[in-house]
Amino acid sequence: MANPYPTVNLDGTGYLVNGKPAFGRRFVRALSFHAPEALAAVLDDSGAYHINLDGTPRYSRRFIETYGFYQGLATVRDEAGYFHVRPDGEPAYRDRLRWAGNFQDGRCPVLGADGFFHLTPHGSPAYAERYEYVGDFVHGVAAVRAKGRAHHIRCDGSRLHARTFIDANVFHKGAAVVHDELGAFHVDMKGRALHDHRFLAAEPFYNGVALCTRHDGRRVRLHENGFFVHLPTDAPAIAVDSIVRHVADGGRAALLLRHAEREPILRGWGNEALLTTRGRRQATRLGETFASARSISILSSPVERCLETARHVAEGAVADCPIAVTSLLGSPGVFRDPAGGPELTPETFGDYATNYMEVGRAPGMRPLEVACQDLVEAMTVRTDPGLSVLVSHDIFVAGLARYLGLKCPTREDWADFLEGVCAIQRPGEAPIWRRFQGLRELGAC
Repeated sequence: MANPYPTVNLDGTGYLVNGKPAFGRRFVRALSFHAPEALAAVLDDSGAYHINLDGTPRYSRRFIETYGFYQGLATVRDEAGYFHVRPDGEPAYRDRLRWAGNFQDGRCPVLGADGFFHLTPHGSPAYAERYEYVGDFVHGVAAVRAKGRAHHIRCDGSRLHARTFIDANVFHKGAAVVHDELGAFHVDMKGRALHDHRFLAAEPFYNGVALCTRHDGRRVRLHENGFFVHLPTDAPAIAVDSIVRHVADGGRAALLLRHAEREPILRGWGNEALLTTRGRRQATRLGETFASARSISILSSPVERCLETARHVAEGAVADCPIAVTSLLGSPGVFRDPAGGPELTPETFGDYATNYMEVGRAPGMRPLEVACQDLVEAMTVRTDPGLSVLVSHDIFVAGLARYLGLKCPTREDWADFLEGVCAIQRPGEAPIWRRFQGLRELGAC
């Protein structure tokens, strides 16, 4: 539907109708027309006032400042201070204020001689309290500040809940962004946290998802259930020689890999399936590419095909590579909830895991971002220069890649053999995350 009102031009000094200049004149400042009054605030050499749709003044009076109409009243300022006028330019009440905002939900934030409060359309305070600052009412709730803390109030000034915060914003669809000593998060209308995360910055939820910034500067998409994934990166997959050069230059690197090619799984979960001859060659070839890397250590899932992969990587590197085993990387692994969950079969697990990657939650599984933080810690625990290789399974690689925003796994593009996630890091710096497809680059898988 076309805008029935003239629109403000790009430099804010005039109006356009059907893209062409209107009224045959410019102003010092021009603000938008507001419905239903169909009036706009302008400033010219004669002062500030409101104009009709044809550009003519609505009244003869002039002010120092004028603003748009909200709920039938507009904020203006004269020599005595701020107040509100009706569409005819007449004051809605006698008093003058040190500052005034706009009416929302029948209340307007204002600054009087004794502090901030909310005003009614008749010019009387909505309550007796005075604050360090107050915001607009949205759906009957406003954020206010007192004694260096923020909380929420109703239109009559009563507290919405008992909690206070370092900062608080308005509610949007039942949730508000607030800050405590640890960072930004979301609360419901009882002041209860909707998730356990704390961010450097957080936006309101938009159709169930909020854009947030972590303390390390990375942005994430947070779902209302508390699950978040990092925004996709445009970083290319890291090459094998780049990892080797980084380690040779005194850096440290960590590779979380799916095991090499295995035999077909004929029944059950297939923990007994071992590497194929080709898979053993793949793992050895990978080790050979890392032969010049200093100080290689290997951490493996206890499942035999992962241990086979680890041993062949060490053999190819022709180095003294200590191999440690941890159930963090499999059997049961970091994603499984120790409390248990539904009985799954190999036939149902694929769809189950895919859904888990999408929503970050599933019965019998730990929250995806919590589990991935454990993987991140395992990959970045090393403080000395060198290479750490972690050998695991497809869901571990797919899950971490999804969490980090490196890849969105699907049933058709999950995690190939020896595909992985790489972290490169220098002392005192945050890790840089990359996808790893080095053997594809070498033509070995």
